[in-house]
Amino acid sequence: MDERNTGLGFLVILALALVLPATSHVTSSYVTLTRDGYQNVVVSIEENSGFASCQKGLDTVKEMIRNTSKSFAQALERPAYFGNVTIIFPDSWVADPLCSPLMTSANVSDLPWARSHRADIRVTPDHPVFGWQPHSFQYGLCQQSGLPINVPSSFLTSDTVLAKGMRMAREWAHYRYGVFDEGGMPSDQRHPAGYLTYQTESSDKIMRPNTCSDLKTPSGSWSSENCQSTSTADSTCEFVADVYNPDIRSSLMYRPDLDHMEKFCTKENHDDSVPSKLSYHCGRLSASEVIYKHSDFNFFVDPIWLSVDVYNGYNVTELQPPIVLDSDIKIDLLFKIDDLEYVGGSSDKFGDALSRAQSRAYSGQDVIILTAVQTFSSLSTWVKSYEDNKVNAHLVHFGVSTTKVDIAQLTRYGSSNFVPNVINNRAMSAYSWAIFEQSVIHNSSTDVNKTGTFYLDSPASRLLVSLYHLDANRDALNFQKFTLIQPNGLINDQLTPIIIEDFLTFTLESVLEPLPQGLWRFEISFLKSLDPLPDKRLDIWAESANLFQTQLKTWNSALDNQPLDFTQAPVGLYAQLTQNNKPIRGANVTAFVYASDSTGSTSSLLAEIPLIDEGISDVTSGDGIYSGFMTKPSNSSFSYSVYYRANAVNSWAQVDKGMYSRQPTTGSVIPMSDPVPAAIQFNRFEYGPSFQLTTVPTNGFDQIPPQRITDLTILSYDSSSRTAVLGWTASKDN
Repeated sequence: MDERNTGLGFLVILALALVLPATSHVTSSYVTLTRDGYQNVVVSIEENSGFASCQKGLDTVKEMIRNTSKSFAQALERPAYFGNVTIIFPDSWVADPLCSPLMTSANVSDLPWARSHRADIRVTPDHPVFGWQPHSFQYGLCQQSGLPINVPSSFLTSDTVLAKGMRMAREWAHYRYGVFDEGGMPSDQRHPAGYLTYQTESSDKIMRPNTCSDLKTPSGSWSSENCQSTSTADSTCEFVADVYNPDIRSSLMYRPDLDHMEKFCTKENHDDSVPSKLSYHCGRLSASEVIYKHSDFNFFVDPIWLSVDVYNGYNVTELQPPIVLDSDIKIDLLFKIDDLEYVGGSSDKFGDALSRAQSRAYSGQDVIILTAVQTFSSLSTWVKSYEDNKVNAHLVHFGVSTTKVDIAQLTRYGSSNFVPNVINNRAMSAYSWAIFEQSVIHNSSTDVNKTGTFYLDSPASRLLVSLYHLDANRDALNFQKFTLIQPNGLINDQLTPIIIEDFLTFTLESVLEPLPQGLWRFEISFLKSLDPLPDKRLDIWAESANLFQTQLKTWNSALDNQPLDFTQAPVGLYAQLTQNNKPIRGANVTAFVYASDSTGSTSSLLAEIPLIDEGISDVTSGDGIYSGFMTKPSNSSFSYSVYYRANAVNSWAQVDKGMYSRQPTTGSVIPMSDPVPAAIQFNRFEYGPSFQLTTVPTNGFDQIPPQRITDLTILSYDSSSRTAVLGWTASKDN
């Protein structure tokens, strides 16, 4: 049983004398680029990746890292190489005596829990749809980083795959810098493999391949003779470049497998007239120009000054006076912080810490607050003071991540970050759990037995049940017994002494066989009370017994919790649906956006935003990534939370059963295989990450500037009246 902590706990304030530069991109991870190369790159080797031995696997992964580093630096002609890389072994290697020579103290280092679950490159078994192809899915705007790179192990071990380093350099450009592919796919309406265009010197049309190759047409051939004539050419035509093209050295985003391909295209040799993804989403920018816009290539950053204040149970004191941070000082400070012990005390003392942090901010310093406190009596006063003085505070909160944390309001000019206080082993992925049931238990003095049902759509290895007050200030659950009744009639009782705390959690697991699929029932018994009892929330989660469980991941534009400037772009909301790692198409996905009031005490539903996988806002249709935009914020709130619901009940949701041998990131759609699979059914719920805006609207005018229309389409044409109906997607405004 886990008790929610409402005391002060421990508190650390880090004050940094550094004004961070404002950038238009969204960073992809904790990685930084310094004069010593990329730092803090994390590569994870997943279970069952198919290596003959741990030593062979490690050597293969190291070779991949070296090749990627060399190829990317060569392609960009800059010292952008991998300088510091951490490799996470699968848990089975740790238990294997043959791998023990690799586990020396010199090789082993600790990673924060959050970082270990956000590897930049994941070495995996072959993908069930994309096979051996490495890929980083892209879902957002130009310069918006992609999802982590998946590298199937057969890609690394195969002797027939060419240009592995160059292929990985392209994926790093997808992932780190939000660069899109150049080239096209046959039968693709937006990014075709070939297209018809008029010659400037006559009215004749010619067929051109969709390539980016040093402003030259590479040697090669069309897929059929019909493509040679403009009268017979159609959308299925594809130009296949020869692997041997000695005069073609760019662009990697077109064909990294060509023999002499080694550079990204530049402003001087980029063809911005072709209908590629890069041209479509990035306008006239070349791949190199997109990359150079990232703050990685601004090395002129002022030195970082750091001071540390701590709470010792009685008052807030200075642990470290302001000092210039370098690698040696950083290590010493980390040891000092590591020696700090958890202490309790009055939450009102948190005001002393906020006063000290605000005084640090007066001198232009950023402030990082590490705490477990959730609320205290003078919170509203400090929220107003931090807002009036524009205190740049960053909150790292240690507590139950699904609980509303009121002090997040202090970070309107900073960021909020949450670290769960219940941490399982690293093998339990942050997304290995899928929630199956969320309901509000309404209590009264007479109705003390609560019943309900939920549907488990795949066998589970265990269930996690959480019951807690919606009002965090309440103490007693007044709980007597919780009963789960399986589809086969088997009854599981959770008997425990009366729970007086505000949070109950327990797990149910079966040792001999998985918990069965089907309709489950629950019964909850509470104590009688003379007064009406407050409402409670019940969450039931399931961990899959195999890979076939439907998984829902969610995120938004603020990948690293930075406040968003709504005047520059709307807030992107994203969800990824997969089953056995295969994308799910045709599901109903909705994001419910809640806005906090000025005091932060209550939230109200602002909008229900449907998310769609149609290839415009999220780049590629059929990849299982559903996208939408919040285009109208509240005129009084900076802080927002998002709740996602995905279901396929009475819908046409499908999981493709076939393989797709093409590069999944080049076209606007990943085609469905033939025959079309049968529809599936499921329900999923997810508390998505919250976000904050830097400003609120002050009038009724649109804040988002006009955007370039990129998908103008003729919907219909009436030849008698010579009238055309045009359609387009205004994805950045309504």
